Amino acid sequence: MCLFPLNFPEEVTRSPQTSSTSAPPALNDITASQTRSQPTSSINAPSVLKDITNSNSNQLVRRLKEDLKKKDEEIFNLRREVQKSRLDAATARKKLGQVEQQLRQQQQQQQRNLSQQQQQLPQQQQQHQRQQRYDPYYNLDHDVFNVGDDITIPSSDSRAAFDAKTPAKFIRIMSHAIWGVETLSQRVVRTQKNTTGRNQLTPRKKELLQTHYRYYLEQQNYSQETFNKEVKEATVNKYLDNAIQVAKKKN
Repeated sequence: MCLFPLNFPEEVTRSPQTSSTSAPPALNDITASQTRSQPTSSINAPSVLKDITNSNSNQLVRRLKEDLKKKDEEIFNLRREVQKSRLDAATARKKLGQVEQQLRQQQQQQQRNLSQQQQQLPQQQQQHQRQQRYDPYYNLDHDVFNVGDDITIPSSDSRAAFDAKTPAKFIRIMSHAIWGVETLSQRVVRTQKNTTGRNQLTPRKKELLQTHYRYYLEQQNYSQETFNKEVKEATVNKYLDNAIQVAKKKN
């Protein structure tokens, strides 16, 4: 009754071979999944570790650089402070030296002033005593000044003489008043070969002139050395010579 031959037994005989060579699909999926996961984990682990290591290294380097930068800034600031301290110390030493020098100068000046005062005190005492002995205005009578020995001159001349700025001017004014310009122009201080025929100055008048001249010098507050130089006979004679030459020009 079967028109076609049945090959079922042949398929049945091949089925065992196929089942022996191929695994079920579910098992294949599990195996593939395990196979994919195993190589991936073995390859990516060092890469991740390397990235972590590099990241940590970069952070560490940045921190070290920041720390070094801060240290450099601190060192720079410290150096500036040291330089400023040295400059301040040098300035302070300079000011201290200036102050010490000023103090030394002040002390030296005070010592000099004290020494001068000690030297001037006896001179002032002597001057006060001389002023008590000599007073050119005691013998003023109205407008007349009594030179001495009944010799009188106008008080205006005596005042001009005592107000003179220099000893030479005092001698000139007073000698012109005592002798008169015309008489004085014909006199000499001392006789010499080229002054033959001319009389010397009257000794007594010259003595009176020197008395008032001495008082005039005492009023000028000269030092003792200057006073001794101006009161010398040679100095007085020189001033009288000049006064005679001026009288000659006026006459």
